[in-house]
Amino acid sequence: MKDETARKAVHPSSLVVCGPIFIMDQKIVVIGGGMGGLAFANLAAKKGYAVTVLEKNERLGGVANQFEADGFTFDMGPSWYLMPDVFQSYFDLLDEKVEDHLDLTRLDPSYRIFFQGHHRSFDFYSDLERDIPTFEGLEPGSGEKLRNYLEKSKYQYEIAIRGFMYKNNDSVFDFLNKEVATEGRELEVFSKMSKYVAKHFSTDEVQKIMQYTLVFLGSSPYNTPALYNIMSHIDFNMGVFYPQGGIHEIPKALVSIGKKLGVEYRTDAPIARIKTKRGPAVKSVILESGEEIEADIVVSNASVAHTESLLPKPYRDHSERYWNTRKLAPSALIM
Repeated sequence: MKDETARKAVHPSSLVVCGPIFIMDQKIVVIGGGMGGLAFANLAAKKGYAVTVLEKNERLGGVANQFEADGFTFDMGPSWYLMPDVFQSYFDLLDEKVEDHLDLTRLDPSYRIFFQGHHRSFDFYSDLERDIPTFEGLEPGSGEKLRNYLEKSKYQYEIAIRGFMYKNNDSVFDFLNKEVATEGRELEVFSKMSKYVAKHFSTDEVQKIMQYTLVFLGSSPYNTPALYNIMSHIDFNMGVFYPQGGIHEIPKALVSIGKKLGVEYRTDAPIARIKTKRGPAVKSVILESGEEIEADIVVSNASVAHTESLLPKPYRDHSERYWNTRKLAPSALIM
């Protein structure tokens, strides 16, 4: 993937694109039927491409899947529906309405926190008037601090939405736009979350509450940029929602829309390799069964490390040794 016939994209998720710049009437094969793969498939089909989604497991949905036993259904991955504005923006692109596909409930309380050593739990409601008394009980004077903290968190979120969320960022230079350059200091990109929170709140309990949402990033507050305090706005201001039937209702909705758009879905279809022609130009995808599926463009929703392992070695950006020394973590898809 080292010449201009191939490019990488990171929207709607961490997608790796192998092939020429998109031309109508081409066939696109999407590797991975997780949320990002399903979302991309719909956008491509909406524009008129012939799209086939290949999923190695028996069910679509990726980490947003379900386990069923004895009449009960359990979410196997995410359990919160966050950032409803982003979901609405996506559905708008498909001329669809969220409410036609998902029955959303705003959780009340949003969640409950237990601290080791405490004899009671603490409920949080994504409602400042109800949450401030809890903060005041844990740290007197923290109510007003919370208001100020969340005002800045909201401001940072709005900058992130305009500057990053709906753009492909293929290199560090993509972040150097006028607004980011002007407001960069306010974004706290170079501060660590642990120190940023400690500047605002003094007690260990309140600091842990404000850092809690980093679990969605699979990261530690000691090495995560303070920019991610935007999660506090998402949590305390925007609220926590849940689709009736479970988070798996989201990929089910994407598949329902995709079928209307003509997307083909194949499960139990693990990929062995991506076949190329004339150098880096993609030719097809080879399944582990030996079946060959022709493609003009291949879009992978698998990790970059795994996707590169499917490519011929001359066309990989990084060696196996490089990936063996990396620390892999969730990238772009947060629900």
